[in-house]
Amino acid sequence: MPSTKEDHLYYLHEKGTYVIDSKIKNLPAFSDEMIAILEKYGHWFEALLEGKLEPISEKQKMFIKAVKNEHPFSIEEQAWVLYQKRKSLEKGLSEALKRRPKISNDTFYAREDVTDVKESQE
Repeated sequence: MPSTKEDHLYYLHEKGTYVIDSKIKNLPAFSDEMIAILEKYGHWFEALLEGKLEPISEKQKMFIKAVKNEHPFSIEEQAWVLYQKRKSLEKGLSEALKRRPKISNDTFYAREDVTDVKESQE
C-alpha cells in the first residue's frame, strides 16, 4: 500500500526528536545545522531508507538514491550519510575506541636521552 502524506507527517512530527548519541553529536565533523537536520528528520530518513515509507516526491526518491549510493549532494543527504558512516565506524570499532593508549618504554627515545641532550648543551 502506498504511503500517504499522513504517514510521512507521522514520522516528521509524531515520532519526536531523533536521538543522536552525544559522542557523535559533539564531533566537529557535524555542524549545528547537520545536528538540527538529523534531530528533526532522522525518524523520517530512517523510515524512507528502510522501506517503511514510500517516497511521494521526486526529491525523496533522489534522497534515497543519493544516500544508498553514498553520493550525497544536499545538506540533508550529507548529514545522514556522515551520521550513518560514523555509527558504523563506532559499532565496528567500539572496543578500540574505548581503549586508552598504553605508554611503553620506548627504547628509541627515552627520558634519559632528554637529560643527556640537555647536559650536552650546557
